[in-house]
Amino acid sequence: MVWSFSRLNTYHACPKMFKKQYLDHYEPQVQNAFAQWGSLCHHCLERFFKGELCVFELLDEYRDKYDEYVTERFPPNAYKDLNESYRESGENYFSNIQNLPEHLEVLGVEQKFQTEFGGYPFIGYIDLILRDKRDGGIIIEDHKSKAMFKDAAEQEHYAIQMYLYSKYIFDTYQVWPKLLVFNMFRAGQTVEIPFVLEDYDKAFWWMLDTIRAIYQDERFLDKIKIEYARKGKKLRDYKYADFFCSWLCNVRFDCLRSKLKKGRGK
Repeated sequence: MVWSFSRLNTYHACPKMFKKQYLDHYEPQVQNAFAQWGSLCHHCLERFFKGELCVFELLDEYRDKYDEYVTERFPPNAYKDLNESYRESGENYFSNIQNLPEHLEVLGVEQKFQTEFGGYPFIGYIDLILRDKRDGGIIIEDHKSKAMFKDAAEQEHYAIQMYLYSKYIFDTYQVWPKLLVFNMFRAGQTVEIPFVLEDYDKAFWWMLDTIRAIYQDERFLDKIKIEYARKGKKLRDYKYADFFCSWLCNVRFDCLRSKLKKGRGK
């Protein structure tokens, strides 16, 4: 198997989903509206940084492509229409986006790469690679559709992806990136993390430990069973209310924990 951060992260989210998606190759897999909206924004940003769209054309591109990309429905919300909320978030972002500062040079956009860690093949896509002309330092940027990280632990977890991607920078340019940047485009903010070699080492071992856990896993339990066992709760008390299981999981229409499993509800 060729590994990726997405595959490894899927296992951490739910071992059963990992098995169905990557080992059983279950079909049909379904996306969710949040991911589709994120893909639309990635599409617009990719065209912008490749020079195919100027800053004044981004909003029209976003509006023109919205219904083509976002085909799944957002979950119901008692306080607001999430479809309109996300549509407006994108419009606000692309209405206010600016060109890169003159001291930044684009080296790569949606840069696909393949490398290996400890003998395991690994593939990834770096959303944006920049060089700071002032000192020659390299910056890698990942476009994230999350509003913001909920806490330091979540930010640290997602930084693992960027640290793994940093190996491509070192292999290609013989230097580590000086800065890891998350473009949190829904919030219109960026999160900057200075590169720390010790944290790269942590990411390396996180990847190897995860792969070894997958190879040793004989049961691939679902996330609810794992969480309920950890909390000492009984599965018969589960009310099919887990947001991830019902709205984000790619195999949610064929999972006992999803309220959207065939015949269980809409």
